Amino acid sequence: MNFKKLTAALTAIAACASLCVPAMAFAEDAVTATADAPSALTAYLDFVDGGWWIKHEKGEEDNLIGTDAEITGDGTYTVSVSVDRAVIADDVSMSGTQFMAIMIPDAETAYPNMIITVDSIKADDKEIAMTAKNYTCSDDGSVTRTNIYNQWGDISKEARTADGLVSELENKEEYNKIIIDPDTLSGWETLSVEFTITGMGEEETESETESETESVSESMEETESVGETESETEAATEKQEKIVVGNSYLNFVDGGWWPKYQGGDDDTLAQTPVEVTGNGTYTVSVTAADLDEAAIQEGVSGVEFMAVIIPDAYEKYSNMVITIDSIVADGKEIAMTAKNYTSSDDQKEVRANIYNPWVSKIPDDAHSTEGMLSELEDTSAYSYRIINPEDFAAWKTLSVNFTVSGLDFDKYVEEETTESTESDTTNNTNNNNSSNNNNKSTTTTAKKTSSSSSTTTASKGSTGATESPKTGDVNIPLAAGAAATVAAAAFLVTKKKND
Repeated sequence: MNFKKLTAALTAIAACASLCVPAMAFAEDAVTATADAPSALTAYLDFVDGGWWIKHEKGEEDNLIGTDAEITGDGTYTVSVSVDRAVIADDVSMSGTQFMAIMIPDAETAYPNMIITVDSIKADDKEIAMTAKNYTCSDDGSVTRTNIYNQWGDISKEARTADGLVSELENKEEYNKIIIDPDTLSGWETLSVEFTITGMGEEETESETESETESVSESMEETESVGETESETEAATEKQEKIVVGNSYLNFVDGGWWPKYQGGDDDTLAQTPVEVTGNGTYTVSVTAADLDEAAIQEGVSGVEFMAVIIPDAYEKYSNMVITIDSIVADGKEIAMTAKNYTSSDDQKEVRANIYNPWVSKIPDDAHSTEGMLSELEDTSAYSYRIINPEDFAAWKTLSVNFTVSGLDFDKYVEEETTESTESDTTNNTNNNNSSNNNNKSTTTTAKKTSSSSSTTTASKGSTGATESPKTGDVNIPLAAGAAATVAAAAFLVTKKKND
């Protein structure tokens, strides 16, 4: 036994002896959420490959891209991990696994009867055979999990399935904490697991549904009897609510890495952001306002990175679609060579890549007005590079026109006044003057925009666990040294030990 395996084994034995925390007992009756239930639950795929260094565990050393699932109730979901070729060399092939499980933090207390049933496991498009049935458990009374490959510990007494506690089933031998052969996991780029959630709460009975249907029908009849006049009056007087989705901006780096705008202290381009308030069309731009003619001729040439970004919008508006309509440099429209898609690199910002040379493939969360790209038969029209960088040279103002769709509300429009014709004429004149003044004051220096704190500056030589606005992925360096690998393995063994 080599040193790494010996350390792992000793750690696992100590962990099982002293750190076993029983999960909450399984009850036969369905239990609804408690009063302090979390507002949102997120499931993710915890995975460590056979060599202990390619992994996704929601930690700083992760070097796989995880696609999580928001759990909103009983139903079917998918989680996945993908190889980030920006940090993992092309000649490195995925092989085997040391640990694999679906994790749902903060779910055990709120939903102690939640059941996770694994439906299928796929390596790219190839389905992985399951050698046993999975069960649901918790090792700490907080995180609800289902093991797919866990070498440590025994099946806990609290392990549960849709049929009841494993310990009380006649076919208990069909359930295991290892439900796949690790040798079948090799050479993949994306590993995904589809699963079904049950037991989060009681479903409506047929009688309750019928009663509610009758109640709604009666209510509709009463509403109709009030008369159309009152309804029309209310609709006319109802004022549109303004909902701010976020302040969108154009993230741009020229071909020589100067000038640029990325929301940092060293930005040299002025930024004109725009407030997104619903479905509609918008324009963002950058301006070489502080550069003289010689600097513009010398500096603004080509593109290293370009994207429309809306910070802090993903949590509430992950279904939002950004469609690039046109790109204009000093009044000249730049030809687009492909269609853009909408995605997120950190589940915080929503973005549309225009030119991103650091993306190796279209991400799993990419979507458009046609739906999820992963579900389309043909995605050849879509790309993370939709322009030719050689078309960008010696411009003073670069603007992008785009359309937002997929939201439940439209772009906010100021309430129109109903004054006399003379008043309207006066107001229009004033509004035009005001608009011109606003346009002058809207373009601000890059260091003073509201979006600057939401974007991380890209750097060719950057290392560490920083979110890269270049890549659309989390840029995390590879672990260095055998000693770090052994330490990480020993810690992981301690963590995984207990079901």
